[in-house]
Amino acid sequence: MTLGPYLKRIPGRTGIYFQRAVPRSLHTHLGKKTWQYKAGNTVAEARRAVQGLLMRTDAEIAAATGTINDGLLAQIDGTPAYGIKQWLQEEGIHPEDLYPRHTPEDAHKLVERQHRREQGLPYAEHTWQGLLDISIKLKQPAPSTINEWKRRTVEMVRITGITSPSQFTQDHARKYRDHYLGNIANTTLKTRISYLRALFEVALAEQWVTENPFDCIKLKFLKGTHKKKEVVSLEAVDQKVRDGALPKHYE
Repeated sequence: MTLGPYLKRIPGRTGIYFQRAVPRSLHTHLGKKTWQYKAGNTVAEARRAVQGLLMRTDAEIAAATGTINDGLLAQIDGTPAYGIKQWLQEEGIHPEDLYPRHTPEDAHKLVERQHRREQGLPYAEHTWQGLLDISIKLKQPAPSTINEWKRRTVEMVRITGITSPSQFTQDHARKYRDHYLGNIANTTLKTRISYLRALFEVALAEQWVTENPFDCIKLKFLKGTHKKKEVVSLEAVDQKVRDGALPKHYE
């Protein structure tokens, strides 16, 4: 009986084995040229095991190359639930430590996927624009609020590098706060954080996140600052007006 792809019998061993060549570029990293696992004692058992073993080796390829494929995702989805985010916090490590060959963004995606599976929630790629769209539909805010939301989300991507609200954590919220501490008035910072917290309340209600990351920031600790008022001379502006050098958008 024909065994089929990836399956073979090995002289001197019982059962049927799965064999797959390791990509040449990964020989040194994985320390082998071939994957070999016992697939079963009968042809039927072995054939049923092939798909799972392909996914297992796909996951090893993804882990070694810093890519995300179906094998890696299946491995994550099949990992027993144990509270991955709490474990990371207790151990003082980050998603990048679990997936050192992946980009920080991809590492956070993979951890978020497992976290949501543990919570019994579906995982989907969410975008800031998607969050804006659903927030606008639900809240129907004033145009000024919409503009603030748009500006703040652009800021968050620029400051934290996080391109999906589902990957945004309390650490990112603190990074956003710290970026502006001392650079803008605390009252202004409090207003910006309030806008962002309102956005994430929608994300929480829609189960895009399991907590509002901005809840970790206590606005009462951001004391208001007051700049001493000074007399400002308009002579320089007046001179530009006289010289006809005032920029068009100021005229």
